[in-house]
Amino acid sequence: MALRISTSLRNAMLDRQAVVTGIHQGQGDAADFKDTDPDTIVRTSGSWITDGFVAGDVLHCEGSTSNDVAVTGQKLASVTALTMTLEAGASVAAEVFAAATTLIACAGGSLSDVMRNGVINVYSGSQPATADAAVVGTLLVKLTVSSGAFVAGAEGSGLEFDAAALGVISKCSEEVWSGLGLAAGTASWFRFVANPADPGTADSGYAYPRIDGTVGVSGADCTISNTQIVVDAPYTMDTFTLTFPMQYGA
Repeated sequence: MALRISTSLRNAMLDRQAVVTGIHQGQGDAADFKDTDPDTIVRTSGSWITDGFVAGDVLHCEGSTSNDVAVTGQKLASVTALTMTLEAGASVAAEVFAAATTLIACAGGSLSDVMRNGVINVYSGSQPATADAAVVGTLLVKLTVSSGAFVAGAEGSGLEFDAAALGVISKCSEEVWSGLGLAAGTASWFRFVANPADPGTADSGYAYPRIDGTVGVSGADCTISNTQIVVDAPYTMDTFTLTFPMQYGA
């Protein structure tokens, strides 16, 4: 086995700070906090997506009557143009946005956050020596949510993780990670790339977060029942976990 992460991802995990990804202010779009199950934040016009809000973002709220504390720190489970749904456990009070209300979405530097809405590509050939190296082999399968079309830079069908627990992050339990065979060949390695467009070339500028690993029927970073990929055949990844060790060395 040889699980490798790119320099870009290592740098982000060590030093990337939170950035603002979306912002909404005031009453212009008749936005409301809804005490539903799960809790939501809705509007009648405009678009949360256009404003930059994305599933997985963490919210900060200020200037509301009752929801500054309740909303701040909550993560978005899903986002449509008119409705943002908060993850389970939020406790929002029903309230109309005040003129002074500001809602901000932030994304941080955790591995889960950096790789959010990415895609897993499965290849033939030999795994590159580092995750900074260019892709080798033939792309056999592209794993997305429910085999949907992946568009770099968009939330779309990108893969997400559940919340970390005991030093482990796992594939989102509500998502099906799957794809159809794109070419015939023997699967031998995968590259998990983040949401920004990744050309698959050598990354000397350390711009592309990547995770590389081996593929096999046993003893590999990714195990599958049959490594022989068939064109248009469906393939599903049922489990995917990454563990941060509690210690290194003796």
